Amino acid sequence: MKKLLASLLSGALLLSLAACGGGTIPDLSGSASASSPGDMGQKEDPPPRDIPFTLAFYPEFSLHPTLAANRANLTLSPLLYESLFAVDASFQAQPVLCESCTVSEDKLVWTFTLRDRVTFSDGAPLDGAAVAAALDLARSDRGRYQARLADVAAVSAPAEALNQVVVTLRRPNGSLPLLLDIPIALGDGDRPAGTGPYVLSEDGMSLTARTGWWQKEKVLPVQSIPLHSASKSDDLIYAFDAGDVSLADVDLMATSAMGYGGNYQTWDYPTTDFLYLGFNTQSGLCRSPEVRRTLALAVDREVFSAAVTKKILAHPRIHAVTGREATQIPEGNAIIATGPLTSQAMSDAIGALCGEKYLSFYDASAPIVAVESIAPEKTFFATRYGRGEADYINCPFSQPEYDAFYDALVSARAVELPPFEREYFKVYEGCMPIEVMARRGRDTLRFGPMRPVGIQVPWTGHRPWANIQLRRDNAEGNLYNMVGFQTNLLFPEQERVFRMIPGLEKAQFMRYGVMHRNTFLNSPQLLDRCLRLKKRESLYFAGQITGVEGYMESAASGILAGRNLARQMAGQEPRPLPPETMLGALCAYISQPATVDFQPMGSNMGILPPLEERERNKEQRYTKLARRALDSLERYLEEEP
Repeated sequence: MKKLLASLLSGALLLSLAACGGGTIPDLSGSASASSPGDMGQKEDPPPRDIPFTLAFYPEFSLHPTLAANRANLTLSPLLYESLFAVDASFQAQPVLCESCTVSEDKLVWTFTLRDRVTFSDGAPLDGAAVAAALDLARSDRGRYQARLADVAAVSAPAEALNQVVVTLRRPNGSLPLLLDIPIALGDGDRPAGTGPYVLSEDGMSLTARTGWWQKEKVLPVQSIPLHSASKSDDLIYAFDAGDVSLADVDLMATSAMGYGGNYQTWDYPTTDFLYLGFNTQSGLCRSPEVRRTLALAVDREVFSAAVTKKILAHPRIHAVTGREATQIPEGNAIIATGPLTSQAMSDAIGALCGEKYLSFYDASAPIVAVESIAPEKTFFATRYGRGEADYINCPFSQPEYDAFYDALVSARAVELPPFEREYFKVYEGCMPIEVMARRGRDTLRFGPMRPVGIQVPWTGHRPWANIQLRRDNAEGNLYNMVGFQTNLLFPEQERVFRMIPGLEKAQFMRYGVMHRNTFLNSPQLLDRCLRLKKRESLYFAGQITGVEGYMESAASGILAGRNLARQMAGQEPRPLPPETMLGALCAYISQPATVDFQPMGSNMGILPPLEERERNKEQRYTKLARRALDSLERYLEEEP
């Protein structure tokens, strides 16, 4: 059975998968969660067969767990290497190679004592010098963990204690073990020795169980895991489709994983990874507070919409009809661009036509507070790590204050949805209500919108247990938005719960948090790459109702739909844009039939097809992608009949 993972947490997870069938994984064709169109015509499923559990390996690329960039090779890392600590589902650091640790009173110096009688796969002992070298490599400019370990000033191995390693920080951090789930490898070679349960065979064609692994009480489910050699991404796709590779670890935000065909299962797992978008406030444009405020305010929606409306009304070939609601889909040629707030009547008409369960999900907005109602003696202006201008108001929590707030939040009453909407209720991850997020675990908020990292309370000199930031919401600076606090709580509950936040005891809410309906089509099942409805070729859709996100994306999709319908009315075939262009890639993404659990997507480099030759430098890679897109578009326009 082939399994496609969106996230691979650890070697333990991978081993548990391999344990099925005593080391072989039965093929369960026909019972998987997704099928390619080519499978639809099969009259009967092939008989079950046993195949060895096989993983992909790129021998031309490095296997080093802190230096490698190849995703398939990094998937093997938990089987070959171990870390000082592992982070469990409750975001607690659990010791692995570390037996114990101590920290100085100022939280700047950490001493870690290693387990006895642990060896690397080549027989070398695990000692402080080896771990110190591994951590130094991980935080170097070559390492994948450079940003994570930016506050590490030095790593050393005391000569008087060979089984210890000392980490000295530039800033206090009482939770350093949470950052040390970093694989420890011996040296900086492409295939370094590790302390994990498996070792790469000499011919590079399999992983074999170590006889001297220190965790002797754990029984490995298989003694050998075959590896399938690959040299480029197409090799992995073909091998997965053919069943030669049993499992692939993919990033759904990067190159589309939905190119896989045949029968497969997609397994999503929670991870400790965070996707973080930040701005460099030390140099360049974003060093200016005015620029950052402009970015925070984003687009003036009223000015933007007024400008677009003016252009439309002034166009000589557009006849605008106002003051009348469209409740039915027109006969003949038409483009529907009714947006995310499509009326119920039009939604019903679209649903009746499409015959598919089109998606309705909700996103939420956060409350806005009058700055004059915020208690200055309990709050302070600061940015994380003191970088740039102090633009944010911070509300610090002690542990008792956080616990009381959390208990009130998870028990607060939310707005009741009608039965029909409740049945198809779906929260968009990027705008998840704070009360929904809180129910994932007591500490979830402390690692999300209430994370205290990089914040120091002026009157204590220490990091708070949790922290809420409020961001300036208007040019005048009299309104502040509660960052990350989208909510669907009843208005009285918002007052009761949010006034438990230190400094907001007398907060005046100028806008309560609300949840918005956002309706969009199940486009992968309904639309082609030209944004045309598959079951009715005279009808096109455009804008956010198709599942594209963003102003530019929505406007551009309307232009593309208009061009294609005009071509069709002139007796020509519609032409999709090349997938190497951003709009072409976006249309390909939202119309990919194999997509499961479709959610809106905006422009990003991850949806573009990969370059033929791998480019590791991000800036150069993006430059090459842009040039390729321009060349592709130029050829596309030259071929225009």
